[in-house]
Amino acid sequence: MFLSFGTAFVFADFGFSYFMKKIIDVISVQTVAVATWQQASTYVLMAFASMFIGIILFRIGDWAIVYSQTRVMADLTNHCFAVLSNHSYTFFSNSFTGSLVAKTRRFVRSFESMHDKIVYAFWFSLVKAVGATIVLFWLKPVLGFMMIGWIVTYGLMVKILLPFQLSRDLVNAESDTAVTGQLADAITGILNIKMFGTRSAERKNFDTYVSRQQKARSRAWNFKTVTDGFKAISMMIIEFAIMYHALYLWLNGEITVGSMVLIQSVLLIVVQEFWSLARSVAEFTTALADSDEMTSIITLPIEVQDPEVPEEKRINQGSITFADVQFSYQEGAPILQNFSLSIPFGQRVGLVGHSGAGKSTLFKLILRFADIQKGNISIDGQDITAITQDVLRRSISYVPQDPILFHRTLFENISYALTDATSQEVMQASVSAHAHEFITGLPMGYETLVGERGIKLSGGERQRVALARVMLKDAPVLLMDEATSSLDSISEKYIQDNLETLMKGRTVLAIAHRISTISQMDRILVMDKGKIVEDGNHQELLDKNGVYADLWNHQVNGFIQ
Repeated sequence: MFLSFGTAFVFADFGFSYFMKKIIDVISVQTVAVATWQQASTYVLMAFASMFIGIILFRIGDWAIVYSQTRVMADLTNHCFAVLSNHSYTFFSNSFTGSLVAKTRRFVRSFESMHDKIVYAFWFSLVKAVGATIVLFWLKPVLGFMMIGWIVTYGLMVKILLPFQLSRDLVNAESDTAVTGQLADAITGILNIKMFGTRSAERKNFDTYVSRQQKARSRAWNFKTVTDGFKAISMMIIEFAIMYHALYLWLNGEITVGSMVLIQSVLLIVVQEFWSLARSVAEFTTALADSDEMTSIITLPIEVQDPEVPEEKRINQGSITFADVQFSYQEGAPILQNFSLSIPFGQRVGLVGHSGAGKSTLFKLILRFADIQKGNISIDGQDITAITQDVLRRSISYVPQDPILFHRTLFENISYALTDATSQEVMQASVSAHAHEFITGLPMGYETLVGERGIKLSGGERQRVALARVMLKDAPVLLMDEATSSLDSISEKYIQDNLETLMKGRTVLAIAHRISTISQMDRILVMDKGKIVEDGNHQELLDKNGVYADLWNHQVNGFIQ
């Protein structure tokens, strides 16, 4: 690639200009004659042959760039996705989805831009500058020294101005990310905006971010305008100085008219290239700034890591043990402290307690969405940190309170739990989750696209699809976070019957705010401030007349629904 382009310039620019010099010298010194015409014609053919060779070499270089650049861009895109997917659940909880998408796309585009600038600007400029200096030295050493002096001065000027440009471009990139994040957040929450009639307030809030971006962009672009002015003046000075000295040399008979033409051609080549280089340097700093945010994410330590040498999975039944576990989010107060719990294989356990008691935290720790700071969590006696996260999670079925679906077909969403599932298996799981009825009522049936995050489906329908996935997955551990909260009473009754079948032979943990949904569990744990304050079955806890009994009495009497 670099060799091809470098050689192309030798033929297309300097070779062509040299033969044009020879033509001018022939026709300006010799009289018009057949010999003069033949000699000049030979140089014309050689000039165009040189140009043709250059064009072929340029196309070879372009092909090489297309081949290499498209492959690298694909690799970078895949790498960014791999890096993002390796980050923990907490990382995504603290990040705007739209911002992450924008950073990824800008990172890949910035590589394309920087690669283009390195080849088409920096390498081209280097080759042309070296070529022009050699030509000028060949004609007259003093002209070559003048060119070297200007190139050094120009390079120092760029080096001095570059940090100031980069700092402004970084601010501009950050403001662009903020606008993208706000736009994605507003579009995601469009129902709230319409429901609360806050379009004006949201527009005002969005305009605040856009105004910041406009100011940052103006500062970056205006600085480029000023620096372009300095660079243009320096180019004008060197072109004037060399041409003035070349004219002096011609007047003294030290160079020919053809040499004057060659000098002017070389100067035009260099000045035009360095003018483009000035723009390219500015665009390179912009691309560098665009890549900075994603680079920071790529170099960010992965919070939850797989073991370097994972053990073979020994999870078959699903007994769960927490041993002296301590956990806190970042630097906050501990959510769990010296927490111990043992759940034998096949036991169905309900978790109740007020919001913030630590129920969902238990689920996150079992799934390794976050890592504990102290203690041990094991399933079937195997430390969950000793196997990879993917292997662990394939052994656990999880139904979140607000299931998220992909913008894919219903069949793809259900079979996501078991990618090689047959149509019959998917349909059977849907029947068990009472999803088959509404799916077959849709025009496209199982091939219906559900929309982003499943927005085309009702909350109850999304939950039934999530339950169908769990029934298809058939894992030894089942975690349910208000798994039937979005269902109507009739559907809930049907699904509860099927859940009874699903829970048989599995270790089950179910979070419920409606205690009636877990009253038939083998065991109920009442949590408060990260501790288990009551433990027993439904009747035992009622007999204790404690926290559980109080919650039950409030719900039975209709205060909490």
